[in-house]
Amino acid sequence: RVALGGFIQSPGAHAVHALDNPLLYMPEPQRFFTGMCVFLKYVQLLVFPMWLSADYSYNAVPRVEQLQDPRVLLPLGLMPVIGAGTFWAARRNRLLFLAALIFIVPYLLVSNLLISSWTIMAERLMYLPSVGFCMVVGLVFALPWRGQRASSVILRRGSVVVLAVAVL
Repeated sequence: RVALGGFIQSPGAHAVHALDNPLLYMPEPQRFFTGMCVFLKYVQLLVFPMWLSADYSYNAVPRVEQLQDPRVLLPLGLMPVIGAGTFWAARRNRLLFLAALIFIVPYLLVSNLLISSWTIMAERLMYLPSVGFCMVVGLVFALPWRGQRASSVILRRGSVVVLAVAVL
């Protein structure tokens, strides 16, 4: 306790400073809306990992006040897509389902949506979810290569183009 400057408090007490995780001190709707904004930022970093940061403390993710904010609407629209894709995968492709779960479950544990965390956002918290994300992307791009139909040929060519653009 002395080495940490008295930072550790009794269980249940708010030992996290508002500068480290402002979500803990926001009213519930704003906390959820800002949590959705954090999810959007994580997805953005997974798709295009530029402008990485070692610290996402105070105001790195601005507070979201209203549901109408586009930073909330986009991830709220993405959630049903992720849920439907995971449900589809559970019935048709077990490996894709496992990959989706490897993304979803660890993310929910560090998202501040279900369990409060020490920080609002940290790239290190996305290591395991990023494994699931990469597996999902790889398996989705591999799906057209399994079929022999004419539509699969078009999808194959499209997947090659998308992967080439991503690599460039």
